[in-house]
Amino acid sequence: LLFSINVNSFVGYIEEQNEVVALISDDATEQEVEDISNQLTLIDNILDFTYVSKEQAIEEQMALYGESAFLLEDFEGENNPENPLPNSFRLRIKDLSILSSTIMKLEAVEGIESVKAPTEVAEILSSIKRAVYSGGMFIVLILMAVSLVIIANTIKITVFNRKEINIMKYVGATDGFIRLPFIVEGFLLGIISAVLAFGVLWVGYNYVLQVLAENPSAWINQIYQNTIPFQKVALQMAAWFG
Repeated sequence: LLFSINVNSFVGYIEEQNEVVALISDDATEQEVEDISNQLTLIDNILDFTYVSKEQAIEEQMALYGESAFLLEDFEGENNPENPLPNSFRLRIKDLSILSSTIMKLEAVEGIESVKAPTEVAEILSSIKRAVYSGGMFIVLILMAVSLVIIANTIKITVFNRKEINIMKYVGATDGFIRLPFIVEGFLLGIISAVLAFGVLWVGYNYVLQVLAENPSAWINQIYQNTIPFQKVALQMAAWFG
């Protein structure tokens, strides 16, 4: 469960970094740009968006070029007809699994000429999320089945080894009176085991996070920053142990 939660968290972070670019015409007026902006707010799957003018786009490219930025100086300036970059809206998407339908909605917005989106990345990330969810559910079902088998066998062995059950039956003890000690014993063992396992998991999880935090790798550090602190899922984990 912890692994699945953290994988989904990291995949969600990657999803937020993928931008969809909606290109608009160069001759769009300020009113038309504002109308497009208003229509974008009505699309549920858009997390947020930013308008980037031709001038801003060329400035960003020059910043990326560094010392070679002088190569783009001819394209600088407001309303420069030589500037090949288009006006655009950069959008962040909430759920990449429904990116295709979102693209269709964007293309239907009047004033948007075309949409550039990371569809291949979206498919990969969606596949990862589905695989993690399916794999996690499969493992949980297997562990539940194994637990039931172990519990059933333990009960049978315990009953067979308790000779006093027959003696208590002979002296007239009721079924409820005989079952009560087993119920109390099972309850106490279950609580103690759950508390110990919960504590070991908490300590082990925090140790793993500490190792990730001390790793100098930027990629590992990025994973650490998107892991879920145990405190946030402690109640959920406690419920599963219960």
